[in-house]
Amino acid sequence: FLKPFPNSDPVFNMVSSRGFSVTTGVVGDSDTTVSIVTTLMGLPNMDFVVREARAVVDGPMAVVRLGTCGALQPGTLGKILVPAEGCVL
Repeated sequence: FLKPFPNSDPVFNMVSSRGFSVTTGVVGDSDTTVSIVTTLMGLPNMDFVVREARAVVDGPMAVVRLGTCGALQPGTLGKILVPAEGCVL
């Protein structure tokens, strides 16, 4: 999925002492650098990761969270739900 950097540096992989896994490389044929970070479970961990990333990233930063969540409406286990809207905290 991620390719080495244009200067031939390899894709960066690290697992922190807090248990977060980070992989950074280049997407496709572009020079766009992307980091994939596991945030573990829950909003507090996501908040922690985003705040720490913002402290070290200059310029624009986009965050996309993929994962599982609960639902307030009854449903059938195993179904995929796609929300119509997200939320900004």
